[in-house]
Amino acid sequence: MLAHLWQARRNEKLAKQLLDELDYKEWAVTVTFYSGLHYVEASFAQIPTIGHSETSMPTSWNKSIHSWREDLIIRNFPSIHSNYRKLQNSSMIARYLSNSTIPFLDRPAEDFFDKTDVDNFINRDLGKIKNKVGITT
Repeated sequence: MLAHLWQARRNEKLAKQLLDELDYKEWAVTVTFYSGLHYVEASFAQIPTIGHSETSMPTSWNKSIHSWREDLIIRNFPSIHSNYRKLQNSSMIARYLSNSTIPFLDRPAEDFFDKTDVDNFINRDLGKIKNKVGITT
């Protein structure tokens, strides 16, 4: 748990620096998603039946680890599922210039994301994830 918490906090700090100091919005989005993922994994460590999403995935699960983690979020923290998905989808756009709803961006990801949107990802969406999984700082 401590490793995930440490990584989540480090990623969150970097996301804020990328946005505020360096203005790399696309990377701030990506790092924010990974911060959320690590906060979720840190919370899973406190649930004895889960421990970690990768080690709790049943052998009968025929989808990806990402879909298993999302299933665990839906079952254990349903109120943050939309925030987690928003960060995940935005991260995919930032990294690949596309996702399941946007087939291909016609401009760089840097131009796709508004600074206010990224600030909301960090402060609102990531903040809600932290709050609901019991991370106070």
